[in-house]
Amino acid sequence: MKICHVINSLNRGGAESHLLELVKAQNNEGLLIDIVVIGKDNKNIFSIEKELIECSNNIFRLNGPRMFNLFSYFELKNIIKKNEYDIIHSHQPRSDYMIYILKKYLFTKTLFKWIVSIHGKYDSYLDNNFKKVFKLYFFKKLIKSWTFADSVIVISHEVEIWLKNLTKKIQHM
Repeated sequence: MKICHVINSLNRGGAESHLLELVKAQNNEGLLIDIVVIGKDNKNIFSIEKELIECSNNIFRLNGPRMFNLFSYFELKNIIKKNEYDIIHSHQPRSDYMIYILKKYLFTKTLFKWIVSIHGKYDSYLDNNFKKVFKLYFFKKLIKSWTFADSVIVISHEVEIWLKNLTKKIQHM
C-alpha cells in the first residue's frame, strides 16, 4: 500500500511529532510512505527531516509560498498522479485545503482515499486584527473541505467536541 502524508513543514511541533511516529509505525508494517512538504522549514526550529528520511520512501518539497501558489497545486497534482497513492493523509489546514481542491477539481474520479488529521482547535489560533476576517473566511471553507474527506481523525477528545460544535456533517475516527 502506498501512502502520502502532506504537511506544512517539518519543524518539530505536535502535528510533526505525530507524523513522525505514524510514519515509523507504517514503515514497520511494510507500507510505502512518501511525504510532501508544502512550505519551507523555519531555520530557527528543529526539523524532523533526518528522522523521516530513515523511515520513508521519498520526501518531496513544493516550491512556493504555501497554499496560495498555483504552481504548488500543479506540482502536488503531478506527484500524486505519478505515484498513484492508495491513501493521502493531510495534516494541518493548508495541507487539508490543498488536497480538498485537488480532489474536488482535478481528481474527481480518483481511487485514493483521503484522510484528514485535525491536530488542534484551529480557530482558536486566529489573532484579533484585520487579517481575522480573511482567516475566518478560509476557516469556514476548511470546515466544508473536511466533509469531502473519506475519514477524519481528531487528535483528542477536546478537539472532537470542538469539531462536533462546528458541524454535524463530519464523521470522524
